[in-house]
Amino acid sequence: MSTPDESNFDVRHVERFIAEGKVTRAEYDAWLAALPDSADAADTSAVRFTVSDPGRLPGDGPDGPADEG
Repeated sequence: MSTPDESNFDVRHVERFIAEGKVTRAEYDAWLAALPDSADAADTSAVRFTVSDPGRLPGDGPDGPADEG
């Protein structure tokens, strides 16, 4: 059995590749199942997100979103 091209299983593209028949759902599921569990290598962090104005996003100007013309 040949080694699959890992780029075929890129999460950003895999659904399209499955729809196009480039890979099958079974191949993708098998590839996911074969990935090593690296949970023990994970770090944790404490993050606190705050929003002063829930209707405004970072980068918005005083009159609204920066990309509005």
